[in-house]
Amino acid sequence: MYCIWDDIEPPSFLVEWNEILHEEDDDPGRLNPADSFANTCYDFARLENRMKLNKISDEEALAEVNAIDTRLVQWSADTMANHDYWRYYDLQVDDSPHVWNGMVHAYAGLPCPGVWNTYRGVRIMVSRAQEYLAIRFCPSAAAQQSQHAYFRAVRRKLTDDICATIPVSLGHAKPAYSSNCVLITAYNSIWPLFFAGTCVLERIGRYAGKSAPGSGSASSFAIAQLSWILERFDYISKDLGLRWADGVAATLRGDFKIHDDILRGMSPQEMANRYPVIQRLLADKPSKPAWILDIEQSGGGPRAMIEGDRHLPKGPGGLMEDLKGPNWLGRHVDEEDEPRDG
Repeated sequence: MYCIWDDIEPPSFLVEWNEILHEEDDDPGRLNPADSFANTCYDFARLENRMKLNKISDEEALAEVNAIDTRLVQWSADTMANHDYWRYYDLQVDDSPHVWNGMVHAYAGLPCPGVWNTYRGVRIMVSRAQEYLAIRFCPSAAAQQSQHAYFRAVRRKLTDDICATIPVSLGHAKPAYSSNCVLITAYNSIWPLFFAGTCVLERIGRYAGKSAPGSGSASSFAIAQLSWILERFDYISKDLGLRWADGVAATLRGDFKIHDDILRGMSPQEMANRYPVIQRLLADKPSKPAWILDIEQSGGGPRAMIEGDRHLPKGPGGLMEDLKGPNWLGRHVDEEDEPRDG
């Protein structure tokens, strides 16, 4: 995840180490899904690094990232179909502040919840790479709208799945399996929660200023989900003692800038001025710790996929202005933002 986040070439020893551990495992079949998923993550990190260094053309990058997304989708389908231990199902539970929308994912045990949520976080990043590479080929307005609707729907589903797994990792999913080593599983939940939060902010920005029938209830549902995600960060930090969660949550609350390439439309602070619920969440947060202030002044801090001073590479030789490359042919999905029953 660190290599993907910072566009760093993964060290070769990681792949070799993974293979050695697999060979020495007493039950290698049980961890096969995690091993194959890790290999796909390595390939995505390598692609991100090549894009950063302008070592790959846009056409090649789009083809590769689409292939990686296909591998991730196939991994999910194969894991659910062929590995009983890794299979999960939806379970309705009693209302609780620790559970989003009354539903959790029921897993057999560790490391399944963490690996599945890492898969969802990685696929969110892959979908953003797909979307912004596709835009570089100047699709028509209709094609771009269809593409954006498709990616929004993908990220919405991944966000809901992340939220359904967080109670498992924080020990709040009973009667389903709940982690008995919460410090470790909570630590592994921080980045998936962050990626889910960026997707919810994306939805809130889309509803800003809309007066169409039903848009108010849909945006209220998204705001409620953002509130729940921020409360999970507070729980991880204050109740479990993992203070690192404060810095990640600070990005969602607007203490750090999330580049407009990731969240189009209003900034978190602009959203807060329009939505009282977000304004309250921002107002109720504790004062910024000194270390956050230091990071702000240094110009660093967390970023979401694309830094503010970096554009997607054009690759060796760049692209001709009149070149029309392949468009992303994602199916159009009408997104529903209302709570789902069952």
